[in-house]
Amino acid sequence: MCWKEQGGLAILTFYALLQSNLFDCAWEMLGTVYCAAVQPPKNVIPFFLESIKIRQWLIYISFNF
Repeated sequence: MCWKEQGGLAILTFYALLQSNLFDCAWEMLGTVYCAAVQPPKNVIPFFLESIKIRQWLIYISFNF
């Protein structure tokens, strides 16, 4: 992977905050600036629900074949 200087600095800052256990404190200050409401496209299937269907299908297959 490669980043431009600004993106690399953001990644290193994020990693440093995680490693120093200061992320929660920093997020309290920055979260209001960098948090936004996001709406997924209408054609996206929630993975959690889809994974349940797959798991049920695998159980059905394993007991019926």
